[in-house]
Amino acid sequence: MIDIATLEPYFKGKKRHAAYEKTVDLYNALKLHANGEKPDKLLNDYRPSETDEIRNYRLKIYEPITKEHISQIINSVSKIRRSSDWSIRYSPDAVPAKISEEETLEQYCENNFPYYGSLTNWVFTVLLKHYLVDANAVVLITPLTTEIEANEFYKPYPIIFNSDQVYELNEKFAVLKSKEKASYKSGNAMRHDGEVFYVVDEEKIYRWEKSETGYALVSEFTHQLSKLPVIRVKGTFFDSFDKYIVYESRINSIVPRLNKVVRQDSDLDAAVVTHLYPEPWEFASQPCDSCYDANMGVCTGKVKQGNKTVACKKCSGTGVAPSTGPYKKIVVRAANINMGEQPAPIPPKGYISKPIEIVKMQSDFIDANAYKALASVNMHFLMQTPLNESGYAKEVDRDDLNNFIHAIAEDIVRMMDEIYWFICETRYKIVVPVEAERKAMLPQVTVPEKFDILSLNYMLEEITKAIEKKINPIILQSMLIEFVNKKFYNQPDVRDMLVCSLKLDPLPCKTDDEKALIKQLGGVTETDYIISCKLPNFIQRAVVEQKDFYAKTLEEQSKIMSEYAEEVKLANTGVNLKENPEDIAGG
Repeated sequence: MIDIATLEPYFKGKKRHAAYEKTVDLYNALKLHANGEKPDKLLNDYRPSETDEIRNYRLKIYEPITKEHISQIINSVSKIRRSSDWSIRYSPDAVPAKISEEETLEQYCENNFPYYGSLTNWVFTVLLKHYLVDANAVVLITPLTTEIEANEFYKPYPIIFNSDQVYELNEKFAVLKSKEKASYKSGNAMRHDGEVFYVVDEEKIYRWEKSETGYALVSEFTHQLSKLPVIRVKGTFFDSFDKYIVYESRINSIVPRLNKVVRQDSDLDAAVVTHLYPEPWEFASQPCDSCYDANMGVCTGKVKQGNKTVACKKCSGTGVAPSTGPYKKIVVRAANINMGEQPAPIPPKGYISKPIEIVKMQSDFIDANAYKALASVNMHFLMQTPLNESGYAKEVDRDDLNNFIHAIAEDIVRMMDEIYWFICETRYKIVVPVEAERKAMLPQVTVPEKFDILSLNYMLEEITKAIEKKINPIILQSMLIEFVNKKFYNQPDVRDMLVCSLKLDPLPCKTDDEKALIKQLGGVTETDYIISCKLPNFIQRAVVEQKDFYAKTLEEQSKIMSEYAEEVKLANTGVNLKENPEDIAGG
């Protein structure tokens, strides 16, 4: 057990691990965009020639517009679990007989996982966001309660601690500050803001809480593991501080551009006020009755306020009263030309002409930087506005995108494997003392290779371009199959029919006129021509007549289509198959 003398400097904020400040900086840089926090450091600086009024207005109306970009990335990456080759496989034969069916690892992790139903749901609902925002976060796996009956199993649960909560982490022990609050007595009153810390070493998990006299150990759990039940989230290597390795998020490259978006959007708010809103001018010719000095016979523009002389609010210190209100009549005083006065302009009221181009330019700058932020992780296809005509639009590099998503998938599977191991060890180490038997109970989580990330709009644009450029029909066929699988993901009947029709069509992606011309030129057999023309009807018939038609091999399906085509061909020649079966061989 680690003594209080070692822990107290951490509890009191006097000691942290060597890389604490850097990990917190990396976390905060992404967190303000991901959580929609107000970026004071980015907004508080005065712009050139900016007044207090405009600056305060900018700060007051700020909205977290960059949050949507992080959310888009998270939502897209979460589609990893929808990959066709994503799987979590258990071996039922590996479960020892002494573990009941209701208490197996599969039952706990996939059906009875606390709060989220399954560990997979927790990973893609909670862990994924923390992983993308804070690469130096850690996950502690600890039982929800240590008070269980003799015939019960522990319920290990992962708790995430962000970089600002990780005070120490090394091979020997970890000090993690919880977001929970403890109640403790302070004098004669009870306080409910006490700090809570989890301390983990090679033997136990300790819970320390703020107390009246300092910090008190309130509970401990012996985990009986060979290592700390703590997982580092990780990402890409950033730097090392002594033995402490610092990671950065795989989406960290979007931060500089999103920071620009925040500043530029705030400047756009100011630009709209100063350049877009109409600003009237008015020729004031009537004396102000509020600041008229009868002794002097003139309007001074000043009034008494207590013992002070201040500018008149009605005329703003000018001595002449402007007209106010849309229905008020404007009275123009005749100019005393003999006294050197100039005649009043007619009309005596108008609007200042302002350059509004700056507003559009600023809006374009914001879109450009948002686009480039997403492009830095090759996910610029998430931008909903059409940018193909802009100077910064570019095609998605599918290889780069797949490599990016695959790296994230590998990290997710790594973390899941570690969590499964800790859960299995915590629950079954006593009941199943043989390590090899416990290892056999663990699931096999496959790192997927086929990702469904691109948006439907982007895929449709690709297909449209491919058709316009008359790309190879086989390539176009493959693109259409990918589109159908994504478009009708939740409509398996429609999806299977369309995919099957694309795969079985001898003349894929050809119009009826093109098919007729190809047949006329002898480029296709009559049987294949009939299949291509009547394929939807043939598939609908096959689904009714053939058991598990969609489950058959492509060769078997093609054979059935050929048989249907032969029937049509013979029917077209006037042959009745039932009365003249011998004509099949002859024909």
